[in-house]
Amino acid sequence: MINRTPDSELRRIWEEIKSISSIDFNFQEKSSAYEIAPFVSKQLLDVPVKNVFSAGYLLDDIDIEQFRSFCKLLTPSRATMILRSETFDWLPLDSPVQSDESLCGSANLSYNQREPWYGVHYHVEKVDEKVKDLISNLTPETVIPSENRYIAYELANKVDIITSGKLESTAPLKILGAEGFECWHSKDEVFGHPKSSIFSFLHTIESADGSPVNSIIGILFAQRIARKMYQAGLAGIGYSADVGNRGISLSFVGYSPRLETLVEHISSEFTSNDFWQQIDEVLFSNSKERLIRGLKSWIRERPDSQCDTLMSYLLQENAWLPNQRLEAAETMTMENVKDRVEKSLLKGTRLTTYVHGDMNVDRSLSIHKKLSSTLGKFIIPKNHKESEARGRIIPKGRHYVAMRCFNEQEVNNALVMHIQTEVVSPKVSAYMLLIRRFMAEPFFSELRTQQQLGEITPTPNITLLLTS
Repeated sequence: MINRTPDSELRRIWEEIKSISSIDFNFQEKSSAYEIAPFVSKQLLDVPVKNVFSAGYLLDDIDIEQFRSFCKLLTPSRATMILRSETFDWLPLDSPVQSDESLCGSANLSYNQREPWYGVHYHVEKVDEKVKDLISNLTPETVIPSENRYIAYELANKVDIITSGKLESTAPLKILGAEGFECWHSKDEVFGHPKSSIFSFLHTIESADGSPVNSIIGILFAQRIARKMYQAGLAGIGYSADVGNRGISLSFVGYSPRLETLVEHISSEFTSNDFWQQIDEVLFSNSKERLIRGLKSWIRERPDSQCDTLMSYLLQENAWLPNQRLEAAETMTMENVKDRVEKSLLKGTRLTTYVHGDMNVDRSLSIHKKLSSTLGKFIIPKNHKESEARGRIIPKGRHYVAMRCFNEQEVNNALVMHIQTEVVSPKVSAYMLLIRRFMAEPFFSELRTQQQLGEITPTPNITLLLTS
């Protein structure tokens, strides 16, 4: 493929790589002296002093002829391959638990090398000529990378970052409040980076049941769109899509100049009926299998984690027990996914967008408008009501639940105690900060340090977690 690529395309691709690296160099996150010192020490061993910080970031122009000569070295005859497989039963395990004398009694033993320090046995041989020919004649499924439209080339030039005097940071301000639509904005230029974060949330009652279908929607979307949006990640901007009990959320983060383009593409794909209709059964089956495997692994979690999950079930409406989620996941179909996405979009009641970073108000409103035409296209404001995380009905008084650990091999124990206080509010949160100050030190010193038991986690409704 590279041999067939014109010089002009190779230069275009290299310029993209140069620009991305330059942008990353211009706007690196701040590092502490503790991090910088060992980095500089290591760099001084390999590069001149003037290139200590820029090595690997600021790249020169490419010499096409030298590059093509280098590519000629990439042949199967120069390759070293390492194979590991359970089918190699004629090789001993990595751990040298047996002596050479005991191993030599095996009729199938064929290893010819032994690592001198740890005694690990392995086998080395030349690659068969037929294998080389097979690799050489493979038809690669590669294409010339298309132009990366997400690169903010204007940021690749040398910049002077000013971090005092002229830069501002503002509190969140509602810049749009219409029926069914809200847009909030806050300015943050303190570090002088041209970056922003965008969060858009569609309130919908369709996903309020907390079904595992919600979980797999985000997985399927990410898997199917990953290749198409790969270039966005290279250019330093990212996204995520999730469905929860209260609705659908789309998040975007990265360099501001191209974020609006990404918002338009992602929101259009997520709300496209064709996108979901084109998800094949193979992708769905693989995603479902991973979800089920993760749910089954819950029984092997630590006792404190299991206690926390069960406490959530007792305290929260629409919380599912792991076995309930597993049963629902095993019977889930792709039709359930399509139906959930369609109804969630059609039954949206409010769209809230929040933009934070160096974007101004006009650009924030422009982005909200794009999201309103996609994610919020079918808003029905009259159906909106604020969702409340109501607790399950538990009689007043003191209660306890004692259960064996689900993992029979687990030797540890856990205790979770929850004390109900008031509805979460800024006042309650402030009270909890004061309570934490009184409780954290004695709990850490006595229970965690002296008795090696565990930790305390005060929340607006006090929860104490102990493990042993």
